[in-house]
Amino acid sequence: MKGILAIFRREMKSYFVSPIAYIVIGFFLVISGYFFANILSILIERSFMAQMQAQRMGGPADMDVPGLVIRNFIGLVATLLLFLVPMMTMGVYSEERKRGTMEMLMTSPLTELQIVIGKYLASLALFLLMLVPTLFYHLMVSLYSDPAMPWRIVGSGYLGIVLLGAVLIALGSFISSLTESQIVAGVVTFVIFCCSGFSTSGCAVHRRLPERFSSTSQSCSIMIHSRRG
Repeated sequence: MKGILAIFRREMKSYFVSPIAYIVIGFFLVISGYFFANILSILIERSFMAQMQAQRMGGPADMDVPGLVIRNFIGLVATLLLFLVPMMTMGVYSEERKRGTMEMLMTSPLTELQIVIGKYLASLALFLLMLVPTLFYHLMVSLYSDPAMPWRIVGSGYLGIVLLGAVLIALGSFISSLTESQIVAGVVTFVIFCCSGFSTSGCAVHRRLPERFSSTSQSCSIMIHSRRG
């Protein structure tokens, strides 16, 4: 356990000594905040229009704005992860190999399992630090929303995002261990994420595939499984 904590602290320190953590977290919060505000304003406008139409036509005007905001925002965050996780994981192992410090780690008293778990937990902790501030968006909406904010749906949505992020971080770390170049690791990770993330029936390339390959592609799609979950 001490070995895992030592690697964890070392990795967290390296994240915040370099600008990677600040760039990734800042970019994510700016983009997610911008789109959250847009999603909220669009749904509020549609809600007002639905109420006006209901008053004229006499139909139901119920529109679950908080629930729709959560659903759209979770989908947005899942898409952003396909672009941000490669930046987080591209140097996990490739930078160690480039600097020649991987040999030092492998010859240290630490086991390979401790090194892998420590690095993985550090990447996951950075991801959680990036995700936690977005809960503030929903907290602000809950102060004024009617109906009330469905916190159980918020919790389940964020649980799905955490699990999706954990899978992507593991895959990105594995790809980083195969090369000494951070650029190569980042590009390959991004391409694989895009291929697995956008392998949907709505993709133009996907529609041209034979049915057998199309079904296989959907079965391998990370995004499809995360949405079904």
